[in-house]
Amino acid sequence: MDKSKIIFYGAIHAFGVLAYIFLLVSFMNSSKNFFGKTPEILIGAVMLSTFVLSASITGLLVLGHPIHLYFSGHKKEGLILLFLILAFASSNIFLTNSFLA
Repeated sequence: MDKSKIIFYGAIHAFGVLAYIFLLVSFMNSSKNFFGKTPEILIGAVMLSTFVLSASITGLLVLGHPIHLYFSGHKKEGLILLFLILAFASSNIFLTNSFLA
């Protein structure tokens, strides 16, 4: 796999995590309109379930392809892709915060 493909995949995975976060936050903000007042025990259960599902999805987006590359014998490419995803995700955090400030 050449360097431009690795950089592209790193950016796509990091922006996929960012898009997932924005979709999840949008849903959570508008859920009050859909569900109205719900019992607190149900809110806690749904929030914990959402957290577990969210951790699985973002873990797959961040670690899935690099681990696949690593165990397919492309160890160097897998590690580079992992660090690129983390670098792009960090830049997404800083860019999002700069828009909010």
